[in-house]
Amino acid sequence: MNKYLFISNGLGEDSITLSIIRALKRIDSESLIYAVPIVGSGASYESVKCEILGTREAMPSGGVIPGNLGNLINDFKSGLAGLTIKQISIIREFSGKVGAIATVGDIYPALLAALFGGRTRKIMIATAKSDYVSPHNAFEKHIMKSCFEKVFLRDAHTAESLFKSGVKNAVFAGNAMMDCLEPEGIDFLEGREGPLVAVLPGSRKSAILDIPVIAGAVERLTAEIGGVYASVIPPSISPSALAEASGWSFDRDRNSMRNGSAEIVFHNSGMPDLLRACSVVIGQAGTTNEQEAGRGKPVVAVDSIADDKMGWYRMRQKGLLGDAVSVVRKDSDAVASEILSIMGDSEKYEAMSAEGKRRLGKPGGAMAMAESMLGKD
Repeated sequence: MNKYLFISNGLGEDSITLSIIRALKRIDSESLIYAVPIVGSGASYESVKCEILGTREAMPSGGVIPGNLGNLINDFKSGLAGLTIKQISIIREFSGKVGAIATVGDIYPALLAALFGGRTRKIMIATAKSDYVSPHNAFEKHIMKSCFEKVFLRDAHTAESLFKSGVKNAVFAGNAMMDCLEPEGIDFLEGREGPLVAVLPGSRKSAILDIPVIAGAVERLTAEIGGVYASVIPPSISPSALAEASGWSFDRDRNSMRNGSAEIVFHNSGMPDLLRACSVVIGQAGTTNEQEAGRGKPVVAVDSIADDKMGWYRMRQKGLLGDAVSVVRKDSDAVASEILSIMGDSEKYEAMSAEGKRRLGKPGGAMAMAESMLGKD
């Protein structure tokens, strides 16, 4: 029986890994899969047949540490050091039991595999960096060349750049993010009419801080164009807490928050269906914002920093997605005005749609990555 180990560091990275695991199971159904989610609980792995390794502890930062010393300090106070030691021990133990290791995320899981994965074949799926916004540095290139059999990049532009700089094992074989969108058959319109707007507050604690601004935008949009406002949220976010933070009432029967005629309905699953059916997105997410842009749906994101200086996270996402995402200040009217502008201007809508598809690239990466794990490429 073939055995494989996946190491991922984030909710979005977990979902990408799931698409690779499903592809792997299609070509090697008897394989045994181990997963080490090094950020968060890894709850999404429960949807596939695999063994989740580790203590599955969620840190306060939700994995957002670069550029934020405060998040790093809070994580250490919450036991990051001990958690890391446990994860290293697990990787060291299981690397000798598997035929291949795949890391999904930034350089951190790649380093863990490189340092503690022994002589096992290693594949890197680099989801965090792109030459559109943040090229890989010399150290990262060295790790890619010396420790990994193959490195899959998130876009063709970055893969070509790395190859030219000497990372000859760098490839773009399709974007695995776009392979995570198998429909589940959920009807988000529920027989109602009007535009469907996806509301994605994100998976981190900042969702509580951002939802009042989003809620205010939904109030204005409801008054001006009607519409249906639906959200898929992870277990880490409480819909009743979102309602309370917004000053709206929570309808437990409908799992929604309401204020007059304005309503946001929450779902625990069906993200692919929502991304397919919606017209536009109010999105505070990371990977999901990118998936939506890749499907050709314009995204409006709120910068969590209230002044005119864009925070590093949204600045990075803007760099990755270009004109496919519009980042606005933390103000309800600014959000609503931008949504109305996009929906009322077909040329602007089509330009944002085309840019998202171009930046994210074609699907199909998951199968190529699975075949690489098997050594078939």
